[in-house]
Amino acid sequence: MKNDKDAFSKADAVGRLTAREKEVFHMLLKGMKAKEIAAANAISIWGANYFTKQVYRKLKVRSKVELVLRYIEFGQAEKKENKD
Repeated sequence: MKNDKDAFSKADAVGRLTAREKEVFHMLLKGMKAKEIAAANAISIWGANYFTKQVYRKLKVRSKVELVLRYIEFGQAEKKENKD
């Protein structure tokens, strides 16, 4: 039961991301690097790194691997929520 509650609270974290952070989140999932994110969003590399750090902080991850794993957890939580 605790595990389900954890999954839902983690999924809520994505909802707290700003629009720009969500864009960066999806770009990171595609494997884009800071330079590519910066070019795609017409921002500096510093800006891309800033938004990446914000996404990591809000989702409580420290690497792209953890980010992908968290994304998978969100998908499972959403499927379970829609089932109920």
